[in-house]
Amino acid sequence: MTCVATKVGDKTDQYYELIAQRLGDRKHQRLRHQMDFQYQGIDFRGRTVLDIGGGNGVHSFYAAARGARQVVTLEPELDGSTTGVLAQFKEWKRELGADEVGLVISTFQDYEPAGAQFDVVIIQDAINHLDEEACVTLGKVPESEARYRKIFRKLADVSSPGATLLFSDCSSQNVFPLLGRRNPFDPAIEWEKHQPPSRWIRMLEDEGFALKSKRWSTPTSLGRGAQALLGNSFLTYFYTSHFVVQMAKR
Repeated sequence: MTCVATKVGDKTDQYYELIAQRLGDRKHQRLRHQMDFQYQGIDFRGRTVLDIGGGNGVHSFYAAARGARQVVTLEPELDGSTTGVLAQFKEWKRELGADEVGLVISTFQDYEPAGAQFDVVIIQDAINHLDEEACVTLGKVPESEARYRKIFRKLADVSSPGATLLFSDCSSQNVFPLLGRRNPFDPAIEWEKHQPPSRWIRMLEDEGFALKSKRWSTPTSLGRGAQALLGNSFLTYFYTSHFVVQMAKR
């Protein structure tokens, strides 16, 4: 895997200007709120980043704008002819001049890093998608946990010593599945395909990671003020139960 020289300077403003132009000011403001919350305390400067399930690369390009030396975006389901995701990735890469961001169309399980290790690993709302079938039966079927532990061992293998692992998702522990109702804040959530953060943390700790922080986030549509007032496990139980976990490779 070829390394690219570190860029000089922070290009976050350029990144957000492009987001505002392409997605509009409302989505730009919501994304800025999300990024500020999710990546607080993480220094990307000169670091290598693996973005698992990175889609159109919005988080990958953010890492690059913040000074990452190299970013690999893994996405197994890109189809530019039907979704436009691949085209958007290529367009953003060109407009940002982000040559340090590369796309690999592959699942994490099939990804061949050729011995490379990464300083930051991002799994943005995708940890449950690494193996959806196994995720549904975690805690019920021993084979499902074995399948995820194999994935997490590979995750440890591709993480450099002291690497930051950041993952987020919605917890299955929420009022709406208890009531048998769709979530009004995010009706697309399939609750049976989610797990509480405690389960992920426990398994990752067994595979060589240490917990640094666990935070609860409110829907970005509610604004920054809502995060300060409502961002805890009890109140987010009545929203989306969305969490952000930061761990470090021991």
